[in-house]
Amino acid sequence: MQKPTITPRAMLLGWLLWSCSLTTVLAAQYSGPPRGYCGYRYQVQNGWVKVTEVTPGMPAARAGMMAGDWILSFNGVNLANTTMAATQRIIHGPVGQTDTYLIQRGNQKFNLTMTRIASATPNAPGTRGLLGISYQIQQGYVRITQVTPGMPAALAGLQVGDWILACDGVSLANTNLASAQQIIKGPPGKINQLRVQRGNQQFNVSVVRAQPNAPQAGPPKPVRGIFGFNYSVVNGYVKITSVTPGYPAAHAGLAAGDWILSIDGRSLSGVTQQSAAQIMAGGPGITNALVIQRGNQKYTVNMTRVASR
Repeated sequence: MQKPTITPRAMLLGWLLWSCSLTTVLAAQYSGPPRGYCGYRYQVQNGWVKVTEVTPGMPAARAGMMAGDWILSFNGVNLANTTMAATQRIIHGPVGQTDTYLIQRGNQKFNLTMTRIASATPNAPGTRGLLGISYQIQQGYVRITQVTPGMPAALAGLQVGDWILACDGVSLANTNLASAQQIIKGPPGKINQLRVQRGNQQFNVSVVRAQPNAPQAGPPKPVRGIFGFNYSVVNGYVKITSVTPGYPAAHAGLAAGDWILSIDGRSLSGVTQQSAAQIMAGGPGITNALVIQRGNQKYTVNMTRVASR
C-alpha cells in the first residue's frame, strides 16, 4: 500500500478533527447504550484510515496501537477507500464491546484486540470500577444484599438475594470477605463474568464496570419479593407466626407454627432475625425451596415470590 500525499483539504479536515475530540475519539453521533472509547484519534487520508494519536493508559495504548498505524479493517469490515463519515459509522460501539483491528505498520500486518471503556480519558492507576452492589459473606458464600438502581449490576438483572458463585472463573465457595473483595474487582470498563445462583437456578451474567462518578440513571430500585408470611426467630430457629391469605405461602399450605429449617439448601439453624432476613431475601418471580417442619414431619415446599404491595 502506498502512503498517499496529504492534500490541503485533508490537512484542514485533520485540524478540525484535532480540535474537536468528540468527533475523533472512536466515533461521532452514536446513540443507544453508553458509548465506549479506546483512546485514539485518526484521520482519513486518500481513503485510508491513519492513527494520528494514541492516549497513554487507554485500551488502544495497552493493546499496542501507535500513531502512524493504518487501520485496514474493523471487526472484519474493510476500511479501504473510505470516507470520514463512513468510518465514523463503522468504528463505534458501546462500553464493553471488544473490537478487532487489522493494522498495517510499515510492511507488517497484524491484528489488535481491545475492549471499550466508559471514559474518553485514562483512569488513574488503581481506579476501581463499580458494579453497584453490596454483598456479605454468609456461611462462606457471597450473597448480594443491595443493588444500586441504574448501575451495571442492576442493568444486568442482578437482584438482592442472588448468590455469586464465581467471578471470571474463580470460585467464591468457602471464601471470606477479604478474599471476595480481591476476586470481585477491576478497573472501569472491565467485563466481569459472574456465575450467579437464584433459587435453584444457576446462570452467567456479564457486567461492565462503571466509572466511580458514573451517573445512576436507569430503572427503579428492584421490588422486594415476598411469600406472604411473617416469622420470628425463636432460640435460633425460624418460626412462621402468620400467613396472609391469597399469597404463595397460603397456596402452598403453610401455617402459623411451622418451622423453616432451610431455604435453597441454606440452613436457618442458629440464625438471628437479621441474618434470617438476609438469607431469605429475594426478588419477585424467584422460586425458592423451603424445608418445613410441622410437628414430627419434614417436607419441602417450592414457592415463587410475588411483588410486595
